[in-house]
Amino acid sequence: MSSSPFPSCFRPSPTTDDNRHSPPPPPPQPPHSTNPNLATYLYQTDIGLVSLTWSRSILGRSLHVQLHHHPFDSPPNPSSSSFHLHIKPFVFWKKHGTKKLSANTHLFWNLSKAKFGSGPEPNSGFYVAVVVDNEMTLLVGDSNKDAYTKSKSKSKEPKNNHNQYLVMKREHVYANKIYNTRARFGGKMRDIQIDCGGRDHSKLCFSVDGEKVLQIKRLKWKFRGNERVEIHGRK
Repeated sequence: MSSSPFPSCFRPSPTTDDNRHSPPPPPPQPPHSTNPNLATYLYQTDIGLVSLTWSRSILGRSLHVQLHHHPFDSPPNPSSSSFHLHIKPFVFWKKHGTKKLSANTHLFWNLSKAKFGSGPEPNSGFYVAVVVDNEMTLLVGDSNKDAYTKSKSKSKEPKNNHNQYLVMKREHVYANKIYNTRARFGGKMRDIQIDCGGRDHSKLCFSVDGEKVLQIKRLKWKFRGNERVEIHGRK
């Protein structure tokens, strides 16, 4: 796990019997993007790992979906299925659709009512669904009923998607601003703030739950590195 893109304080615990299968490399950077802000979500599902990468740049927004082969596939499947969607701002653009990823796997999405904030991913009013053998395998978003209606999935709509869980979230931000996000570690949800030069271009500051945990000065000389910090007794 030494190659994790997260700072040391956010890295998972050392390899155990429960996570001995390392996640695949991240999906390629979406094409036609210039210095994009990226948010990648990696989900564990019944068919293996599925990654969703949302991108926002001066050219617009996009979504890249990639299905990675299951580590227990026999024989192993060396390939993975992927799909890239450029989210066009035009009124007449069809913001919903389907895509056949393989013989038994289909992707459904609807962004026609999606509401976006400052980040690359939508905050509400959307769904992205992966259906395998007519069963809902991955469902992201808050429009669950629409997703089940459109996909005609055999499965009943669950209150919680127990067969999927988020194993990693990674964000790339290209901006001189103060960036806020949330993440779970140390047993609870934390508010994380990263000052990427919004107040002082010579410094990079990290705060967790309103408390400054790391400050990097002289960025001209310290533009690369890593640091481990302790947050409420946890490293």
